[in-house]
Amino acid sequence: IAEANPLPVLTSALLMVMIVIIYELAMRQLFDRYLRQDRQLPPAIRYANVAIETSFPTILLAAFGHVMPADVALTSAVVLTYFFFIILPALSLDFRLSVFAGMVAAAGYVTLTLIFREQLPFGPGQPPESKVGYIMRPIFLLVGGVIAGLVAGRIRSGILRSLHATEERRRIVQMFGQHVSPAVVNQLLTQPTG
Repeated sequence: IAEANPLPVLTSALLMVMIVIIYELAMRQLFDRYLRQDRQLPPAIRYANVAIETSFPTILLAAFGHVMPADVALTSAVVLTYFFFIILPALSLDFRLSVFAGMVAAAGYVTLTLIFREQLPFGPGQPPESKVGYIMRPIFLLVGGVIAGLVAGRIRSGILRSLHATEERRRIVQMFGQHVSPAVVNQLLTQPTG
């Protein structure tokens, strides 16, 4: 289908990119408004945003599945864009949000596999290895979410430790700095605890 007229594929991709850009600009405005008010987005909005963003590749793959053979669509490079949307929530340093993104991506891919199963190489005459990719991709997407969450959690704990150490140092300097010379305060801070 797509070989004869590549225009529908290109049109689908461009339309999806335009929708993603408009959506991301709107979300940026919302994020900026909350930042100006020194507030954090409510969890429901954050999770809904991750679900919507992580569903973009699913929507694009579904559109491709209607203008090209389903096995070509579901094995195309678009599948890799899931990982971009899985990694994005890690920037919020929230383990659960990253895992949620992996779950949404995996569920989206599994849903597409089930929708297009009649067009995929799952028949009795097909070799078993042709099914492996359709089983492993959602597993990798889910594991990718867990790994992104673990990295986010590790970075978050490092930042919190650093902030705690800085606050502790500031408190000690404030407490002893008024009564003891700065050299003694520095010596106290450089001594190992124990």
